[in-house]
Amino acid sequence: MTRVLVQSLLTVLLISQSFDVCAAKPWRSIEPLRTTRSQVLAILGEPRPNETGDYELFSSQDEMVRVRWMRPGCSAVLTRQDLTSLEPTDVVYQVSETPECPIAIRDLDLPEPKTIEDWLCCSVNCTGTPDDPFHTCSEMNSNTGFGYTSNKYGVTDLYYWPSKIELNAWDAEIKKSRVARKRHN
Repeated sequence: MTRVLVQSLLTVLLISQSFDVCAAKPWRSIEPLRTTRSQVLAILGEPRPNETGDYELFSSQDEMVRVRWMRPGCSAVLTRQDLTSLEPTDVVYQVSETPECPIAIRDLDLPEPKTIEDWLCCSVNCTGTPDDPFHTCSEMNSNTGFGYTSNKYGVTDLYYWPSKIELNAWDAEIKKSRVARKRHN
């Protein structure tokens, strides 16, 4: 049991990299809480039909891309039922990319952690043991709004969402506008 725990911890430490607290990392000029649906459609084209998720699905020769949306002035992510009424002004909440071929972790160009807080800010979840052929680890960093899932072949999914600071500012702006509307009425 101790051997498995040590192996899992070593695996996590090997794939773990952390980031500075900053704005969300953009994906191909698409930025969470900033890029509108009309801008995404101009970049990625029309989405593929998707009956199963709360995201729009875009594909190219090299990857599958899933985009989740928020409506300006709301703090809730749009659900699958909301996808039928998407508006050009809705903004990106999250972009998830699944490359056709796994990417080497070293190719992600991740900055080295600088402080103990950099190491501790991430959520790391692993399934299976390092000897298991289906062993995967996911690292999500709410401070930067970036994460990934990897296995023995490399990075299989990349995730981009608003950083903690951006999400707090978004929510504060919504609250401020609600207070202003109440005062006006």
